[in-house]
Amino acid sequence: MKQNRKPFTLISHIDNPELYEKLIKIPDKYEKEICNFLKCQIEKLDRKKTFLILSIGVGNGRIEVPLSKKLIENGINFKVVGVDINEKQLNLLQKKIKKKQ
Repeated sequence: MKQNRKPFTLISHIDNPELYEKLIKIPDKYEKEICNFLKCQIEKLDRKKTFLILSIGVGNGRIEVPLSKKLIENGINFKVVGVDINEKQLNLLQKKIKKKQ
């Protein structure tokens, strides 16, 4: 008997972006270390250049939003291109961006 199955099914691990954001929050004890690391890396960048940041699986921008803030604070020119298959996550990201402007 032949089974009628799809070769694969794409399932979003969480279909609720607000819940996802709470579940994947970086613990406070690591956030300071990450910020210090980013600060050291940002200080090495040439402020005369424009950098392109490509984020595959951008989700709700939990990394890209604070990174963008640090780059702006340090006078770095950049553009971010974010790609994600989860439209709900991208909608949440757009709301975050609008709120920050």
